[in-house]
Amino acid sequence: SSGINAEWPLRPGIIFTCNVCDKRQAKTMSKKSYQEGVVLIRCGGCENIHLIADNMGWFNDDKTNIVDILKEKNEMVQTLSDIDLLDVTDLDLIKEDVKPS
Repeated sequence: SSGINAEWPLRPGIIFTCNVCDKRQAKTMSKKSYQEGVVLIRCGGCENIHLIADNMGWFNDDKTNIVDILKEKNEMVQTLSDIDLLDVTDLDLIKEDVKPS
């Protein structure tokens, strides 16, 4: 399962804490890359690279994404709609990652 349904925005995002340096951060990605390609995100704190999605089998024989990876580890996964984002306490992180083009 991709973790993203048809109602997700064209530019979905992720808020996470790096498991290497504990930096909390927000990043965005293209919906097409998440669903069909490979998404790697570099930590803004320690430069570690996090695998978010691999639909091409580069790192695993099967398609996988961060939702599936965390569920396999019995870790909490929470998906948010645009409405849910109004309740997120990490809004400053989102503002840092979304830069005008």
